[in-house]
Amino acid sequence: MLAKSCTKFREEVSLNNYFFRYWQLASNKFYPENSIMQKQVVQLATSALSTLGSKLFDANIKSLCVNDSSLCDYDDYIQAKPLVVKLFEKKHPCKSSFEL
Repeated sequence: MLAKSCTKFREEVSLNNYFFRYWQLASNKFYPENSIMQKQVVQLATSALSTLGSKLFDANIKSLCVNDSSLCDYDDYIQAKPLVVKLFEKKHPCKSSFEL
């Protein structure tokens, strides 16, 4: 079945993620998790920089969205930008291959 389903293009015998989801449910290999706490959003504002720092280094958060907001005007942005850059450089000190 695996050899038939591993094709370059979708065919009638191809398996998709729904098949594997229901397979895990039927074989009792399903482990529910609370993904809401793993995904966080921080509104970019000068008052939220401490929150950004704590959430950026929290190992339980898998996805963090740093979102601009109407609370952050241009002057606040100019003030917050070096702090945000410093936090990200502390979190990821080495450049990735596409940044070189």
